[in-house]
Amino acid sequence: MNTSYEPEDSGWTFRFTLSSIVAGHAYPPAEISAEIGRIAIAAARVDREMALNLVAIRYPGRFEDLLKLGSKDLLLAMKNCLRELFESDLLEGALQDLDAARQALNLRNAAAHTIWSLSGASAAIRVADLAEAESEEAMDQLLRRDVDSPAWETLHPKSETAGPKSLKELQRIRADIELAQEILQALRFKLASALFSGRPSGAKRVLEP
Repeated sequence: MNTSYEPEDSGWTFRFTLSSIVAGHAYPPAEISAEIGRIAIAAARVDREMALNLVAIRYPGRFEDLLKLGSKDLLLAMKNCLRELFESDLLEGALQDLDAARQALNLRNAAAHTIWSLSGASAAIRVADLAEAESEEAMDQLLRRDVDSPAWETLHPKSETAGPKSLKELQRIRADIELAQEILQALRFKLASALFSGRPSGAKRVLEP
């Protein structure tokens, strides 16, 4: 690959050698991308658990249709159902559990919608590496590469602040989301028991199973 360039202008000759270029798409290290993927998977399970809660307390909707709803709609449906069917300490505790799930899903949004930007030398590819690529696969790996660099900058557009960037931050987010799923699962059995057996107390009206 010829990387020299000699433009001519009014008799002057300039010569330089191109050593690197910014091209393709750079991504954070693989473990960062993998953790963001785990966060998305864990959050989808929280949505499914909210749908299961709604089915357990006889929400008028098919489970398959509830799974198509977004987190915001599921949270609203849950909140409305809880206030309609339950009262006292059971209602208060259930609303607290639901709020914990909402906060965990907000963390999911922070991770999923963070913009990752890399500039300068860290974003560049050595021209020699491109020249040595012997296959389309090798070239693709160069153009879509994982870059481990402290130069990465993150931005969460909604808050206009830096988004979660470190592996530890992302792991804490995943752990919070996993905990939210476990809390909602326990809540599902508690609500169904209260609604159909009267234990624990807190159902406004005990229904026939």
